[in-house]
Amino acid sequence: MELACAIEQTSEEVRRLRTIMESRESLIPRFVESSPQIRTYSDMIDSIISPRHGPLEHNLYMMGYFDQITLDKLLPIARYVRIISPSKALENRINRDALNRMSRAGAQVRTHPMLHARIFCVPDRQVLIVGSGDLQTDCFGGRRFDAGVWSNYPELIKSAVDFFNRVWEESEHIPEASV
Repeated sequence: MELACAIEQTSEEVRRLRTIMESRESLIPRFVESSPQIRTYSDMIDSIISPRHGPLEHNLYMMGYFDQITLDKLLPIARYVRIISPSKALENRINRDALNRMSRAGAQVRTHPMLHARIFCVPDRQVLIVGSGDLQTDCFGGRRFDAGVWSNYPELIKSAVDFFNRVWEESEHIPEASV
C-alpha cells in the first residue's frame, strides 16, 4: 500500500512538472522559415550573432554551406566558431573564400563529403536551429524557400552537439592550397 501511494505521488508530480514545462513558451519549438515573404530563419540567426545583442563569447556550431552574408558579423568572433561544410563547398569560389577567411580569422573549419545536415547551434545560449537553411545569401535574402525548427530544449541541443562532434571527428581540414 505504501509503495502504491509513493508511485501515485511520483506520477502526479511528473504530470505536474510536465504541465509546467509544456506551458513554458520558452521550451516550445518554433517553426522558422526563409521565403520571399517571411525571413524568421535569418532574423533568428542574425539576432544571435549580431553585435548589437551583446558579444558572443560561446561556441557556435554550424553545419552546411556558408558564404559572405554573415561573414562581417562572424569574423570578430571567429575563435568561437566551428564550421563543417559539404566538401562541394570548396568547388564554389564564394563558399571557399568565406570558409578560408573564417579559417584565417581563427575559426575551426572542416569539410565532409557526405554532409547534408544543416545545424546552427549555440549551446550556452540555448539555441538550436535544424532545417534546410544555410548561412548563405540565397537563404537570408529570401531567394528560396527554406524551413527549420528552432529549439532551446537542453536534451535536443546536447544531441545536436554530440552529432556535430561525431561528424567533426570524421571530417577533413580544409586543404592548405585552398587556404
